[in-house]
Amino acid sequence: MHPSVISASRDLQDSRNRGRLCWLGQGGFAIVTMSGTRLLIDPYLTTSCEHLGLSRLWPPPFLTTLTTDAILVTHDHADHLDVDLTARLIAQRWIGPPSVTAYWQTAGVAPAQIHLLQRRDRIVVNDVVVTAIHAEHAEDSLGFLVRWADISVYVTGDTLWSPKILEDIGTTPVDLLAVCINGRLGNMGFDEAIDMAVALTPRTVVPMHYGMFRENTANPWEFGNQLTHRYSQGLFRVMEPLCWYDLSRTALIKEEPVERFPQRWELSLGS
Repeated sequence: MHPSVISASRDLQDSRNRGRLCWLGQGGFAIVTMSGTRLLIDPYLTTSCEHLGLSRLWPPPFLTTLTTDAILVTHDHADHLDVDLTARLIAQRWIGPPSVTAYWQTAGVAPAQIHLLQRRDRIVVNDVVVTAIHAEHAEDSLGFLVRWADISVYVTGDTLWSPKILEDIGTTPVDLLAVCINGRLGNMGFDEAIDMAVALTPRTVVPMHYGMFRENTANPWEFGNQLTHRYSQGLFRVMEPLCWYDLSRTALIKEEPVERFPQRWELSLGS
């Protein structure tokens, strides 16, 4: 076979839809894999931070209940562990570090559904493998490396840049890096987030942890400008919150028309 034909075939395979991704705002994401497995990571979908004096800059989606295969929470800070959301969730697995699982035990989640994860632990959820990655933030904070089919998404959670993160990810390629950029309260700013991208060489970089609270935000486009000066191997994407995006190995492609979360949540992508 001619080399150009081989290259075109690989490009086609890499551009196939591997699933869908939705940024929920702040550090939160929803993932639906090709087989229909549904994951929530750090969903902040209420106004539960108002008791801390932090008001959302845009309203949360209206939710009565939300069913998911697994909820993964990186640490117990209120904009990641949404206590007002707990009673609205129906999840088969509730996954997080000790501070998070301890809360769920007191909140009435069935003990058999709670799964404690610590650094480098792994758990399988249907067709997905989740690995807990070190996070330099609260005492037991984690990031999550989420892998299915031939794609991997690394959601950093709240963290500073640390060599331990590179140790934990090892040789696993990162297709999409969802990285905090707000640069305060124990999180990476632009320089450290770019250092992480340079070290991990992801195909796509998505900034997060901005735009939710006036007191704690950053400009994602300015981050992108600085990123492209130091890291040109991957794509830079700013995701619109509460919108689904097709996910492939080569790009993050916005669907048309835009569909809002939680629409498409029940759809099996294998059909």
